[in-house]
Amino acid sequence: GSDTGEINCTETSNPGVDFVAECTKEWEKSVDPFVAQGIRLVKLRTGLVMASQGGIFRVLTRPVYWFIGAILGTGKQWQSWIHIDDLVEIFHQSLINSSATGVYNAVAPEPIRHGDMIKMIAKKLKRPLIFPAIPTWFLKIILGEMADLVTGGNFVSSQKIQKELTFTFKFTSFAEAIKKLTYV
Repeated sequence: GSDTGEINCTETSNPGVDFVAECTKEWEKSVDPFVAQGIRLVKLRTGLVMASQGGIFRVLTRPVYWFIGAILGTGKQWQSWIHIDDLVEIFHQSLINSSATGVYNAVAPEPIRHGDMIKMIAKKLKRPLIFPAIPTWFLKIILGEMADLVTGGNFVSSQKIQKELTFTFKFTSFAEAIKKLTYV
């Protein structure tokens, strides 16, 4: 949802008021009737999914690979992400663990700032970041309200899933995850 700056967002944090937050609220509300029928319900709020074969990783790497990559906005916005292997395991645990119920943030324990993420991608691809950061005001002219999706960020906590489901992440940091991601 909305840019939350430095606030650590948990499953019980107040939702934002932007388009993404409203969609999430409506989507989650639409499955609530299943609980009244006695069906165990798990709602997973996923971060940016990092996968070699899809997800946001390919979208982020493509411009860097072609030497046109740049940091969006200030680069200081938090990016809460998750490696595909961890996400698949969280889905699996949600299905087989009968104590799993309610909302969980499916994000890696260590969010990363957007600028640091882009710099790590450039280093992995052995590509320089030639262009300066693209200012937020310019992105708003080009993208309108959609600019908030790339210039805003959220520092999202995975503590609940780690404590309640005793989930152990394979990839806690983006630096670890990027070693296993490939761009072809």
